[in-house]
Amino acid sequence: MRLLIRYQKKGLMRFVSHLDTERVWRRAIRRADIPVVLTRGFSPKEKLEMGYPLPVGCESEGEDLIIDLAEPLPRGPQCQIGADEIRMRLSGVLPEGFGIVSVTPYTHGDSLFQRTREILYQVQIPLNPPLLKGETPLFGKEGLGEIFRKQTITIPVVEGKSQNLWTVLGEDLKVSPDEARLLKVTRIGIQYSN
Repeated sequence: MRLLIRYQKKGLMRFVSHLDTERVWRRAIRRADIPVVLTRGFSPKEKLEMGYPLPVGCESEGEDLIIDLAEPLPRGPQCQIGADEIRMRLSGVLPEGFGIVSVTPYTHGDSLFQRTREILYQVQIPLNPPLLKGETPLFGKEGLGEIFRKQTITIPVVEGKSQNLWTVLGEDLKVSPDEARLLKVTRIGIQYSN
């Protein structure tokens, strides 16, 4: 049986790369003692499938991961491990910054990567330019909430490829890609084909 695990990646974990995130998940699955299928070969690893890579420096409200269970989830009152139990076990062993949103059966035949059509990001953009040394910040009547505006950006994915987030963001805001990396960016959704 295949399970889709939707998780959040926040705080300092936004600086963890895609491959290192995969290692975090393999370690968490081992520590949580979840019976998953292993790859074949000289050094078997937990078989899992990561969704579309999250750019380093971005937080996420919902990343996806698929695991193949070595045995189906038992049903009924005597069941030892279910979706809620898997969620609880993983939550107990994941590092700070990772949070599990949901654990559900995955019934599609295609991979997450093949099914990805659009990626949605939310960007916090400062209303005033950065402060110079010695300047005092100006706050509106509502406090800190007025010094940022939020903007949603949608990036299409065609045949598994998308434009670079920082390039798109830089062009949209008329700044360099390096300056765009300084903004707080959160992935808020991924659209899949059916």
